[in-house]
Amino acid sequence: MASLPPAGVVEVLRDRHGIPHIRGGSIPDLAYGQGWACAVDRTWQLELERRRVTGTLAALMGPQALEWDVFARQVGLTRLAESAYAQADPETQQLISAYARGVTVGNTVRPCAELAELQAEPVSWEPWTPLAVFWLNHVLFSTFPTKLWRAALSHAHGPEAVRALLLDGAHRAPPPLADLTFPYDLTLPVLGGDGQPAGSNAWAIGGTRTRSGRPLLAGDPHRLLEMPNTYLQVHLAAPGVDVAGLAFAGVPGVPHFGHAGTVAWGITNAMADYQDLRVEQLRATPEGLQARGPHGWEATTSWTEEIEVRGAQPVQAQVIVTSRGPVVTTDPPLSLSSPAQRSHDLGARVLLDLLTATTTQDVDVALDGWVEPVNSVVIADRHGAVLLRTAGQVPVRQGAARWLPVPAWIELPHTHVTSLPKKTVDPEAHLVTANQRWSDDVGPEFCPPYRAQRIDAMLQGRSDLTVEDMAAIHRDTTLLAATPLLDRIGQLQDLSPHARKRQSRLQAWDRRMDASSESAALFAAVRSLVVQAISPRFALDRGADLFAPWCDVTARVALGLDALLAQEDLDDALRQALEDAEPASTWGQTHGLDGDTDCVCATSSVPGVTDACTRGPVARWAWDLEDRDASGWVVPHGAAGDPSSPHHADQREAWTRGELLLLSTDWVRLTADDPRPTTLHTR
Repeated sequence: MASLPPAGVVEVLRDRHGIPHIRGGSIPDLAYGQGWACAVDRTWQLELERRRVTGTLAALMGPQALEWDVFARQVGLTRLAESAYAQADPETQQLISAYARGVTVGNTVRPCAELAELQAEPVSWEPWTPLAVFWLNHVLFSTFPTKLWRAALSHAHGPEAVRALLLDGAHRAPPPLADLTFPYDLTLPVLGGDGQPAGSNAWAIGGTRTRSGRPLLAGDPHRLLEMPNTYLQVHLAAPGVDVAGLAFAGVPGVPHFGHAGTVAWGITNAMADYQDLRVEQLRATPEGLQARGPHGWEATTSWTEEIEVRGAQPVQAQVIVTSRGPVVTTDPPLSLSSPAQRSHDLGARVLLDLLTATTTQDVDVALDGWVEPVNSVVIADRHGAVLLRTAGQVPVRQGAARWLPVPAWIELPHTHVTSLPKKTVDPEAHLVTANQRWSDDVGPEFCPPYRAQRIDAMLQGRSDLTVEDMAAIHRDTTLLAATPLLDRIGQLQDLSPHARKRQSRLQAWDRRMDASSESAALFAAVRSLVVQAISPRFALDRGADLFAPWCDVTARVALGLDALLAQEDLDDALRQALEDAEPASTWGQTHGLDGDTDCVCATSSVPGVTDACTRGPVARWAWDLEDRDASGWVVPHGAAGDPSSPHHADQREAWTRGELLLLSTDWVRLTADDPRPTTLHTR
């Protein structure tokens, strides 16, 4: 590593893609520089994030943002962040607050066109704001919205409907119907999201299977495709630190995907059940609002907050906090709690400890402090140690509590699963984590195993593997998830000549969702008609405006189609779909990209709603433990959020083609490319 600046000084270099490479005289200096660089690149994005966590978005965006602001105030994004920051150790507080100070200064470097148009300016960050942003990215990431969906479905159609639409219902024994019964009426809030589980791919390969003789890690997180992107690339160096990876905009360090030279890591969603929803009974008394708990009626804390709304009158939002957690819905009132809320701990120390990790064991020990979201983490180091572990806190839950909101007056244990899954990988082996079921201790519902099966098949029996091979796996468009539907189509009898011709065409299809494929377009058109034909039987008569995409019936039927095909007689719907489908000329005409939901190249659509890609790999990465600079990474757009920047979308073509950009971390070469780095003084 080239020499580091003295304490109190930060240098920010830019590579040819505008990615910031930051080195500081101390770790707090480094955090300041990371916050500064992020703000320079993403001023608009960070101001939106700050407003989202403080519940002040409607003051900027108008009534369309009001429901989010109410939820943010009720769930207490800032309250938890403040308390987590207050109880963090001094070193962690220094890291978080230094990043926040860097953001505040970086926000002033250049004008922000979006804010100027709205006649607004960025506001200074509080020391705890990065922790609030971290939790913001995950508060809807787990089972909270899914439990709302199951509750509404169970109430409207009974527990059989819930069981019929489980994500992996065709791949496991169904839960008892009693566990899926929700007897309370329920009106759902608008939450946001897209109704699909947050998934990812990640895999690890032992050293004897790679060309270099060292392990390889690779993967891609799947989220909503946004501009600017959720993740941004960064390279960080300070005394004891030299890490490159993918950071959250607004959060220090690289908590999810990092390469520290001698050790590297990457995550997927473990699909864990760690959020509890409790049905509250509330009553007004002369002493104040009370809630019914396991031991009788008890006091709550409640107050009213005023929310400014651009172009409209302010709105009063009632905030109610019971001993279980904040009330986040009404009719009936439901309170939300999770390990972080109960402990006032967001695992912030892990952000610091990962920066200084040098071995698989270091990362493993650091992740012992992780709280939420619960992740599956692949880790490998240059010594050949490869590990898959679950990181986070999972409450011990049984029966209905794993599936639905449960009454607040029933006691739930406060213990956590003590031995979360962990698996070492032999040098001649590999492992894959793609949100599939691998431990019932973690949660009750997982993604179907198709992506994991496909990656595993592409790795089986192979050796001499390289980063380029990892990129080829990223690009794979084979849709194993098409098999159940195609098998049922192949069994159909008594078809018209027109439908029989389409049946034969689909049976001959290679099951690749390539943008250029005509057969993929036909399959997608048939699939959508089948989903649309089934969806009315699960209709929720509440008024579409009350439901977030998380609870969109058509989208949920599409996700549960596998289970429905295993349980239901859908032959009439399949025959009609073969007759009536009007496919686009190619899959790319309506989808826009190679791949689809449950391909490894998971550019997801919502069958029955839209063929357009709504989410996908918000980054692709492949970490080489022999030579970090032989590693690769790419994001969908670019480093800069400013549309006028040459780096706003300069990675888009590579991302679309499924290519990885070489990771460059050599400070001598970086200095030659950027001989006049920005120098910051932090004191």
